[in-house]
Amino acid sequence: MKFIEKFLGVFSIVPILFILALLFAQIVAATQGLDSWLGISDYFIILLIAILFFAPPIGGIAIAIIGYFGATKGWHWEWWQASLLCFPTAILGILVMFGAASFSALDRLKDVFRSRPSDR
Repeated sequence: MKFIEKFLGVFSIVPILFILALLFAQIVAATQGLDSWLGISDYFIILLIAILFFAPPIGGIAIAIIGYFGATKGWHWEWWQASLLCFPTAILGILVMFGAASFSALDRLKDVFRSRPSDR
């Protein structure tokens, strides 16, 4: 029993660390985006990011958009790489939506084939 508790304790922290690393990367990309876009001082960029970070939900959306700009223009990433960095929940939501739609379509298709009379 102690092994399972230790195993779950370790692997419950992994998603939290992943989210924190993703957040740090988004903030760094947003600072690069503001630097590329506005060309202002680093101290002013840090102040703007802090203000945006503590103004949810508009601030989070703004950081994601500016981070996308920073990843594509400042770091020269492809659009899909920057999208995975800055909009992971939207991409995951779209994948879940398509998965649920495909399961629903397969369920309806199963009902259509069940309701057919057999060809004997």
